[in-house]
Amino acid sequence: MVNGSLMKPSASFMRIACTIVLSLCAATAVNSQPAAWRATHPAYDTEISVLGSIHLLRESDYPLPDIVDTLYARANKVIFEIDLDDINAAQMQSTLLRAAMLENDTELRDIIDPALYSDAREQAQLYGIDIELLSQFEPWFVAVSMLSFGMNNLGYRSEYGIEQYILAQAIRDGKEVIGAESLADQVGVFDSLSAAEQSALLEQTLHELGRSEEIMASMVDAWREGRLDELQGELLGEFENFPELYTRIVVDRNTAWAGMLERLATSGERYVMVVGALHLVGEHSVIELLRARGFDVTKVR
Repeated sequence: MVNGSLMKPSASFMRIACTIVLSLCAATAVNSQPAAWRATHPAYDTEISVLGSIHLLRESDYPLPDIVDTLYARANKVIFEIDLDDINAAQMQSTLLRAAMLENDTELRDIIDPALYSDAREQAQLYGIDIELLSQFEPWFVAVSMLSFGMNNLGYRSEYGIEQYILAQAIRDGKEVIGAESLADQVGVFDSLSAAEQSALLEQTLHELGRSEEIMASMVDAWREGRLDELQGELLGEFENFPELYTRIVVDRNTAWAGMLERLATSGERYVMVVGALHLVGEHSVIELLRARGFDVTKVR
């Protein structure tokens, strides 16, 4: 996950971006479990377990908490933010490039402040990247690319993430995989940002990259140990000055997902839904929206 009116430099984009694009990366912890929920509806014989996702991990973060295997084993269908077993790298790249390419021979340096362009070039050089390779892309894509470079530099890889871990088991076991939205939907959240919002996004990304390890570590410990109050403060607090952004990233998507889960409730199946922790805290969370739709939702202990 791979979202409204975006960042000004005083906001901490890294906490938001790591949650949206990368979600939360795990750290080692003892005798603790991430928060998870089980939702049932009195009118239907369906069970939906919900777990906050970890899109990128290091190899050293294994083994994963026991609850990941427990919730997977209990389900006969798996829900991710997008349908991961029906997408390939070429398709993903094509979707991203179509959305991110600048038009009419415009280049990155033409649409952002010269000082910001210089900062982007310097940061790219730290990762061994020539900024000219990104010159034909919109600022949001450059920001996401820089963040990806930074996370890779810290050793985090998508192939170690929870989605890939569960996906491999689902393919092995022949379990159906469902996408809550399309890749185009996710990309569209960023691509719909105004030019000013995209520049602010890039500026804040570059500003925060030097602190990415520290920022992620503080969030990760809270996730791994199920400290929801702390997670809610860290994740939702960053949106206080950006209500439109919060609506587009969180409220709109959560509402759509809750509607999808309500429709699935008639199936009589057992599901596990794996989504970013940002979507599971606050009054507009998937959890609260399910309760509002008549589901009985309880914490998994």
